[in-house]
Amino acid sequence: MNDEVIKKHFSEIELQEIEEVPSPKIPDYLSQDVIEYLNKFINKNTTNDMHVVLNEWMTSLIQNGCLHKNCDRD
Repeated sequence: MNDEVIKKHFSEIELQEIEEVPSPKIPDYLSQDVIEYLNKFINKNTTNDMHVVLNEWMTSLIQNGCLHKNCDRD
């Protein structure tokens, strides 16, 4: 666990337990696009890492003109 804020709130044993918990299985009924999007968060351990993924996604929506309308991404 690399996030100092999280480290302050959990003991070493609790942090180890958190690290060892397997990621939840993604349901089979999700579209491939959603699965690929969620997979981008694997091994993102800090809020900054997650922010980068979200920023890339929002940039893609803006570039595709999909930010303010309902449209499918290619």
